[in-house]
Amino acid sequence: MTFYRSIEDLPDFKSYHMTNRTYKYFTGEPLFPFGHGLSYTNFSYSKLEVFDEVEKGKEIQVSVEVTNSGKVNGDEVIQLYISKETKVEGDPKHVLVGFKRINLNPGQVEKVKFKITPKQYAFFTKDGQKNVIPESIQVF
Repeated sequence: MTFYRSIEDLPDFKSYHMTNRTYKYFTGEPLFPFGHGLSYTNFSYSKLEVFDEVEKGKEIQVSVEVTNSGKVNGDEVIQLYISKETKVEGDPKHVLVGFKRINLNPGQVEKVKFKITPKQYAFFTKDGQKNVIPESIQVF
């Protein structure tokens, strides 16, 4: 859930247009962004890797190392997003395509793996046509 800073950030309740709605389309600075969480410890991310040659219509394999860099045991929810490099009007800023919860002891490192399916990295054109374009997406 996204928590907006002010009610002025919210679009007109009667409008069903997606502009400035949800984490995908909001262009302002939220008070608490989608996926925001609090913890008694700290986590760091490193070695984000995209494996194999990315081919249209094939899964994309991704991994990242997560380290509990704090002093106490804790849970972290790793979130994987994609975004089109070249956006057109109506495209989302980014899209959540995977998440995993892990528990790490202080100093522990875990490699977390994801698979992004063609259905997840497909975007839709303004006229509603599905467009599968893995060669032009960013993973973060």
